[in-house]
Amino acid sequence: MKGQGEKKNGDIGRTQGEAGWIDDQIAKLYRRKNEVCEDVGRFKVGAGRKVFDRQREHEKLLDVASKVNGEFNKKGIQELYAQLMSMSRKL
Repeated sequence: MKGQGEKKNGDIGRTQGEAGWIDDQIAKLYRRKNEVCEDVGRFKVGAGRKVFDRQREHEKLLDVASKVNGEFNKKGIQELYAQLMSMSRKL
């Protein structure tokens, strides 16, 4: 019979495994997002448009914040996306 300590260790292993899988998905999505952002940047430059669009970025930050609950999560996802958008302008 397994004790409580053994059960908890199994649970943490499974939870850490799931967190690792999520990390892998985030990395794949990040790579794909950068590919798409490069395409958008090339289009904008080719069309003579500015790459940085303050209004569009503001709207995107509001949009992503609306997809999570709680002020902590709203602030966190906005900070994450602000960084992602900043990085994408450097591509």
